[in-house]
Amino acid sequence: AAAAAAAAAAAAGEKNTLFDLGTKHATMAIQVDRKACLNPNLSQFESAVGHYDTAIAHLVKALALETNEETVRIVESKVAEYRDRRGVMARWVADYRASRGSEASITTVPDR
Repeated sequence: AAAAAAAAAAAAGEKNTLFDLGTKHATMAIQVDRKACLNPNLSQFESAVGHYDTAIAHLVKALALETNEETVRIVESKVAEYRDRRGVMARWVADYRASRGSEASITTVPDR
């Protein structure tokens, strides 16, 4: 019984750490995303994509350990939101690279 309790505590600790890391990276992604849209910069868009990727990965791992249905529903909704926004950023980076334009020529940025 003690071993099972220790295993449950370890899983809960891992889940909380994953949620914390996912939330931290999502916050950083949103901040970089907003900054990049105000002052377009390829490296910021790439950074936002990376933070969204990391946030999504941590949150998906945490969801695998979550048992509360309401928490799962909320986090799944946030993951879908982050995936959508990550897709917008990634498309912008791909389009920019395909056009081989200079950052000075950027006139269209993703809506925020």
